[in-house]
This record gives sequence, C-alpha cells and structure tokens, in this order.
Amino acid sequence: MREQLRHDAEAAYARYEDLLGGAAAAATTGEQREQAGEPASEGIARELARIGLPVSFYTQWYWKIDLHNLLRFISLRADAHAQYEIRVYAEALAELTRRWVPNVHEAFVDYQLEGASLSRMEVAALRAMLAGGKPDLAALGMSAREQVEFKERFGL
Repeated sequence: MREQLRHDAEAAYARYEDLLGGAAAAATTGEQREQAGEPASEGIARELARIGLPVSFYTQWYWKIDLHNLLRFISLRADAHAQYEIRVYAEALAELTRRWVPNVHEAFVDYQLEGASLSRMEVAALRAMLAGGKPDLAALGMSAREQVEFKERFGL
C-alpha cells in the first residue's frame, strides 16, 4: 500500500514537471533559459500545472505578518476546536515565537492562551460567589451549556 502511494505521488509530480516544461522550467524563466542558450519551454504556469498534484504535497509560500497578527493566528489555530493538522502547525509557530520573542510569548500564554475572557453573566456569578453567595446561573441568563462550561472552567 505504501509503495503504491509513493508511486502515485512520484507519477503526479513527474506530470507536474512535464506540464511546466521539464524540471529546469520550475527553477528558471523562459527568458533566463534563452539567455543560457537553452530553448524556451512550452510549459504552462505553475498555478495551472499544480492542479493535478495530490493534497499530500505541501505548498511553499512566503508570509509577511506582524507579531500581533501572528499571535492572533496562533490563538485561533491552537484552539481545541481547530482541526488537528492546523493545531500542530500552530504549535510549531508558537515554538518559533517562543524562541524569537520569549517575553512576548510568555505574556501571550499567560494572558491569551491560558487566560480567560468572561461574559457578563460569568462576572456576575463570580462577584456573587466572592461575596459568599451561591448564584443562580440560569437566572443570570446562562444556557445549560454555558453553565457546564462555567463550572468546568472554575472547578465547581
């Protein structure tokens, strides 16, 4: 089975290179090849040629982003509700961020990833609890799901 998958992937990549006009076409433009004394390729654009590649081929891209938006990307993609593959990617980006800007990463973990944002109802419930009361979560407007999540979040 594994050998068949490898064979299919290699065949798809060979077709991709053929559509580009050969392996050399992927690395240089027609003008560069003509200057080097090679004939210009009759290949098609990379965007069109890669249409037949299977999803197992990773895409290479260059990304420009500021730190604020990088952290936002990580927080969204590292969420427990995100798909496994994107969570792994977010964890790798988080590790790079930790090495690059350790103080920012520590604050990000403390206040964003492992911090909590509270709803108006949760704040009211916590205020009542801190005052020694036992709040009626349903009366505060929490749905059954919100009540469960509130109790889990604070170990109640």
